[in-house]
Amino acid sequence: MHSSIYCANIGDSLGYIIGKTPLSAIPVAIEDRPDINDSAEKKRIENIGGFIIDNRVNGELAVTRSFGDDNYEPLVITEPHYVNQILSNNHRWLILGTDGLWDYIDLEKVLQLADTTNEAQVLSDLLINTIGDNAYDNIAILVVDLQFYIQDKPSKT
Repeated sequence: MHSSIYCANIGDSLGYIIGKTPLSAIPVAIEDRPDINDSAEKKRIENIGGFIIDNRVNGELAVTRSFGDDNYEPLVITEPHYVNQILSNNHRWLILGTDGLWDYIDLEKVLQLADTTNEAQVLSDLLINTIGDNAYDNIAILVVDLQFYIQDKPSKT
């Protein structure tokens, strides 16, 4: 029996499963921002009468999918992106963070920090301390030690 991560997200948060050997990152949550998202999302908005200007939906909203932005419907939708990732013994961390994290620290630095500790709280603190006082946005970070959840052993029956 294998363990899996099921992730559904909307908005401007990102998430990665961090692998140990080689040190790697698998995206499990993508940002729904017009400046980052693929051309299919831009076409979806344009096909129903909207536009992207200055990397914003109709020149105003910075995300293409969200909850609570009812006045932008049907341009901004609440349908999430879904990811199902089977876990292996190589997967070490799940790191989820709002744009307040990812706008100020790049993935390469996250990988470097993830390789320095075996404790989720320490990694979370390292991420926050690396950003320091440079962030001008709210920051939410979730670090999960995947080794606790991985079950690559045959089940006993």
